[in-house]
Amino acid sequence: MALSRTLSGRMLESGFADHPNHTVTIESADKIVTVAVGGRALLKSANALVLYEADYAPVYYFPRAEIDRAVLMPSNHSTWCPFKGAASYFSIPDGDGGVIENAVWFYEDPFEEVGAIKDYLGFMPPHATIAVSDA
Repeated sequence: MALSRTLSGRMLESGFADHPNHTVTIESADKIVTVAVGGRALLKSANALVLYEADYAPVYYFPRAEIDRAVLMPSNHSTWCPFKGAASYFSIPDGDGGVIENAVWFYEDPFEEVGAIKDYLGFMPPHATIAVSDA
């Protein structure tokens, strides 16, 4: 694997150099996007991003500043994506008194190629329902 720079300037192994046909595109959703868990809306945003990666389904990312931080429970779970970097996770309430472990992820220091998702949250399907509307 080749090295690539993260937003903080660290050089880490990246998949971009070894897989030049792997595409990741990030753009504004340009819609109102709502996240619900257990039928309860957690976040409604006009500032969501949508990430398109290779042949995967599009993923919506939401500004971290727009969610009630009281619903985010820190998790020790982490994963690695060779195209985005190290992901950290939060758990969230399920609406019935339980907890959905590792249901929300974020990239604190993503690769420069995907730097737009820094300070944004992704919600793990099928635990979260994402709805997109014009208004």
